Amino acid sequence: MKERVVILGGGPQAREVIDVFEQAAIYRIAGIVANEPPEGGALYGHPYLGADAILPELLQQGVDHAFVAIGNNRARLDLMEKLRGMGFKLPNAISPRSYVSPHASLGQGVVIMHGVVVGVSVDLGDGVILNHRTAVAHDARLERGAHIAASIICGRTVIGEGTNVWPGSTVGLGVKVGKWATIGAGSLVMRDVEDGATVVGLPARKLKIVESGE
Repeated sequence: MKERVVILGGGPQAREVIDVFEQAAIYRIAGIVANEPPEGGALYGHPYLGADAILPELLQQGVDHAFVAIGNNRARLDLMEKLRGMGFKLPNAISPRSYVSPHASLGQGVVIMHGVVVGVSVDLGDGVILNHRTAVAHDARLERGAHIAASIICGRTVIGEGTNVWPGSTVGLGVKVGKWATIGAGSLVMRDVEDGATVVGLPARKLKIVESGE
């Protein structure tokens, strides 16, 4: 019998994650936990179970796997820590239509969506999101909570904790992007990016700095 997993979140990210879990067919989705019920009371036929207060009851019922399907990087990491403290296991959601090298290393609570390629010796931290058509090349390191959307991450690159890389971007060979930075859509990043910076353009240029985790 397949182990059951509860999905935390009720928005677009949750719908994408449900699709990956359904296609992978490794876990059975027990239902949805979110602050508010989705329209119609279910997502793709998976029932709304309640808000976070129901989590201890789910554990008692033997539902001890949980996946945080929230796009906000800080909120996702915070909720993952809460779940760990409660005793939940945090599986990965990996599309069967992706390629993940057996020589890559994955943390917990990682989602790898359809069409993603993860190369050799890549290190993905906890709670990383790799959206559709992302490619991560050899020896790259993506720290926990990074979110990469339809972009190319070249070899030996470092993407810092909580950083967003928006669609159509390329981060060049060996570039180091700091924590809680933002790479604007369609950018070409060929120089290191400091913590909290927002960069955009061809080549990417800095727009501003924000406080870590803002």
